[in-house]
Amino acid sequence: MLNDAWLCLEVMNQTLHRRELPVLSEDRYQEIFGFPLIDYYRLAGFTFTSETFEEAGAEFIAAYDGRCTECSLQDGAVDLLTELCDSGCQQYVLSAYHHEGLERMLEHFGIHHYFETIRGLDDIYARGKVQQGQRLAECLGGEAQNALLVGDTLHDAEVAAAMGVDCVLIPGGNQTLEKLSAARARMFDSLKDFHAEWQRSR
Repeated sequence: MLNDAWLCLEVMNQTLHRRELPVLSEDRYQEIFGFPLIDYYRLAGFTFTSETFEEAGAEFIAAYDGRCTECSLQDGAVDLLTELCDSGCQQYVLSAYHHEGLERMLEHFGIHHYFETIRGLDDIYARGKVQQGQRLAECLGGEAQNALLVGDTLHDAEVAAAMGVDCVLIPGGNQTLEKLSAARARMFDSLKDFHAEWQRSR
C-alpha cells in the first residue's frame, strides 16, 4: 500500500555513503532487494567485518522511521480499501515492518480502521513474516481458503504459499515485474488494475 521504494533506496544509499561504499542505482536496488535482508545487505556491499547486520539494520530503520511519513499511499489504495470494506470483505495487514511502527503509519495515513487485524513483526530486521502469516492463517481457520494475499515482493508469494492462500503481486518499486514473475503468481501493474479486475469479477 505504501509508496516507499524511493525512500528505502535513499536511506540505504545514505547508509552506504557513510561507510564509503558505492551507492545503488534504482536498477541495481530492484535487482538485489529481497529477503532475508542480510543477504540484500551483503549484495549491497556490507561485509559485516567491523559491525553486525543488526547494527547496520538498526541504523537504517532509525532513519526510515524518521522519514516514512514523507511517503504516500499507492495510487488508488484508499478507493480499493473503501470498496472492499463496503462490500463486506474483511481486511488484514501482514507486514515485515516492526509492529509499533506499522501501527503509527496506518494511523498517520488514516487507514487503520479498515483492518480487522494488524500484524507487524516483533523486531526491526524483517525476520519472521512467514511465521506471522501462518499464525494469521490459523486465526482465520476455514476462512483462510477464501483469503487473498496482495503483496509486492517474491517473499510475499513465499508467505502466501506457507499460509496456504492465494496471492496477487503488484510491483511497488522494490522488485521489477520481471523478477516478480518468478513467483508464478497472478500479477497486476497497479492497485487500480487489480481494483478494476476485482470489480469485473464480482
